[in-house]
Amino acid sequence: MNYYNEHTILYHRGEFVKASEAKIDLYSQSLHYGYSVFEGIRSYVTANGTTAIFKPKEHFERLAASAQALNLPYQWQAEELTAITNLLLEKNKLGDAYIRPVVYAPANMSFVQNTESYLFVQAWEMAPFLGDKLLRVMTSSFQRPNPQAFRIQAKAAGHYVNSILASQEAKAAGYDEALLLDGQGHLAEAP
Repeated sequence: MNYYNEHTILYHRGEFVKASEAKIDLYSQSLHYGYSVFEGIRSYVTANGTTAIFKPKEHFERLAASAQALNLPYQWQAEELTAITNLLLEKNKLGDAYIRPVVYAPANMSFVQNTESYLFVQAWEMAPFLGDKLLRVMTSSFQRPNPQAFRIQAKAAGHYVNSILASQEAKAAGYDEALLLDGQGHLAEAP
């Protein structure tokens, strides 16, 4: 799947730029430690032909809550991000799309709290994520992380390595996706 081409535009650090020209600092805590938060949002073409973002206010409020849970400075408002995202979809001529806003840390190789963070918003065309058929799932050997060890309510990039490994394990065993249990053996995460 191609997520972008030479014409794709994203919103990065306060401006719309070509995706191929966007840069992040290679000394960012986000790159080295997975210290970033994100949202996964869908937009759809409506019956009257317009594009609508699904529950943008709720998604952008959850992005803010995730950043705050991980002590990432956050300065954006849901209404502002909704307007930016609508413009981003228009600039990229997207209707049925997946939208990914990410708040990430600046260059900082220490564990000292950052005084700023940055935002980018990208979008790409996307069909239904898991299709429209019943899924074959397996219980993974990986567990969902303990909520006392990590703030699992935050959509943090580093947290998803566990889910990636579980999904890869399931696919290698011939399944579509993985179920993750918690430390007590209860179902804690599903596709």
